[in-house]
Amino acid sequence: MARPPNVIVILADDLGYGDLGCDGGQMIRTPELDRMAAEGVRLTDFYASANVCTPSRAGLLTGCYAIRFGLAREVIQPADRHGLPVGTLTIPGALKATHTSALIGKWHLGHVAPHWPPQGFGFDAFYGLPYSHDMRPLALYDGAGGEPLTETKVDFPKLTQRFFERTAAFA
Repeated sequence: MARPPNVIVILADDLGYGDLGCDGGQMIRTPELDRMAAEGVRLTDFYASANVCTPSRAGLLTGCYAIRFGLAREVIQPADRHGLPVGTLTIPGALKATHTSALIGKWHLGHVAPHWPPQGFGFDAFYGLPYSHDMRPLALYDGAGGEPLTETKVDFPKLTQRFFERTAAFA
């Protein structure tokens, strides 16, 4: 049986169309993303389901408008107790039979049970933040399989590099 293709979804808050080299951007070098674009399939005609991260993440992962989950109004704040409902089908949940998945970066779809952790929504591994890096309190979480998440202090100057290293190790 042939191995199924890799599926890599990159959701970048505040990324503009012309920011990547593959789209003509020249201000910031993006050689690895440009290489992925050249070697893979590019989907270039799409719309975000919202203009802020919580509802756009909900829409991307589920294929549904975030209003269906009560997540369309604004981003989840540290004091909030709501999130993506338990049992919601997500991309990693739908691909579970044939793919192993990881979420590396920001979840921002609920940070208290039952909306947390991301492994409850089909991801096999999580390495990242519960919500935006400018919200407090903030910690970096790490976990795979059925193991509980470990929590460490966020090292902001090295955070992007850590995300990159973890992504490369997962691939």
